[in-house]
Amino acid sequence: MNNSEIIIYLLPFVFIIHDFEEIIGFKTWFVRNGEWLSSRFPKLEKQVRHFKRLSTASFAFAVLEEFIIIALATILALLFQWYYAWIATFTVFGFHIIIHIIQWLIAGRYIPVIVTSLLSVPYIILGMNMISTSFSLFEIITCFLIGLPIAIINLLIIHKLMIKLDKHLKNENSKIN
Repeated sequence: MNNSEIIIYLLPFVFIIHDFEEIIGFKTWFVRNGEWLSSRFPKLEKQVRHFKRLSTASFAFAVLEEFIIIALATILALLFQWYYAWIATFTVFGFHIIIHIIQWLIAGRYIPVIVTSLLSVPYIILGMNMISTSFSLFEIITCFLIGLPIAIINLLIIHKLMIKLDKHLKNENSKIN
């Protein structure tokens, strides 16, 4: 296995380690810091309420769905040398990490994504170096510009499904009790 294959192969692992930090910490963090976040950034109040309502189970469901997409893109790249889907997911993941670092800098305190975001930076640098030596800037930007709106649409859809899943889980729990 060469260095490029290792970098491609590692994306699902780096993603899941990062998202484990989110799964483990998001609910507690939003419950403890939601009021502070809403008062400091009033425009985020609706999102804070949304995240406080979500269960850890529904959040894990969303992470699983995203993991499957990343794993499929990785398999396509490794088995069939179809790299564009992988480049799209990789660059969007890198952008996602940059957004988390900016969130942390703006918040000025721990957020439940920052440790693994910072640990992901060397991997993203290596990956971008590998991509830039094998693909044109046009190809890389095109993959990112196609991947980003797909990721945003997916995120919007999965958040709606998370709300439905939480309602279903609450109904099931009320039947049990």
